[in-house]
Amino acid sequence: MTKGLRKEENMFDKSCLMENMSWVEIDKAMKAGKKTVVIGVGAIEQHGPGLPICVDDALAVAVSCEVAAALGDALAAPSIRPGYSPHHMCFPGTVTLSHETLSMVMRDYINSYAAQGFETIVVICTHGGNASTAMLTCQDFYKEDFTLIPICHIDLYGSCDGFPYFSKEEGAHANELETSWMMHWYPELVKTEATERGYTTVDLPVIDDSIAMMHGIDFVSPNGCVGDPTKATADLGKRSADEMIEGICKEIRAYQKLIKEYKEKKE
Repeated sequence: MTKGLRKEENMFDKSCLMENMSWVEIDKAMKAGKKTVVIGVGAIEQHGPGLPICVDDALAVAVSCEVAAALGDALAAPSIRPGYSPHHMCFPGTVTLSHETLSMVMRDYINSYAAQGFETIVVICTHGGNASTAMLTCQDFYKEDFTLIPICHIDLYGSCDGFPYFSKEEGAHANELETSWMMHWYPELVKTEATERGYTTVDLPVIDDSIAMMHGIDFVSPNGCVGDPTKATADLGKRSADEMIEGICKEIRAYQKLIKEYKEKKE
């Protein structure tokens, strides 16, 4: 466990997490105006020697809860735990779904919440490998019936591109930023004594992330890290998380405004 961090300072508000609520509480919340549901799509895969395999799912829960609380009119859905992770299968403990299975699970989630009366569904991927499947799945809903329900897909790591402390050149898996988020939200799960630097494109600039995706992370990084988690701090985790949540909420509100204007024009 990270020294100097008090667990209570790093907890996030779980009051809007539906898996901890009864159906009566959910019904009451929806009747009070909470008609947006946030679905985090994570993964169960290795994150180097210093982080647990639940990182992407843990982040899915934290981000969906933080976003729902910040929006004020939203609830956080139970996360989708396994994702598309074949490039991590060389490391024990990793679980992967196929693109087809992940898409089907996402569709069933969306259909379930649409049938219950949620007016906006937000899908947030906390694992980069899920992004293309999530985007295509959401697009399929629009092709079938655009008026069914507004669905907003957000790629967590795409949302981080503008951050001064996020550099894809230094790697984007079990890196400084992911480890910092875990120090902020789940300090008890970070094994700082085991954390070590992994492969970065600074070391081998001719190799990019697509090589690791095709051949497996172990092809470029024997310890499973793509980046340098030894630089991580809880302070960086909090600062970046606060900015990220604010940015995601702005994106959702802008999307809702755009959908409203579009529907008004169609009427």
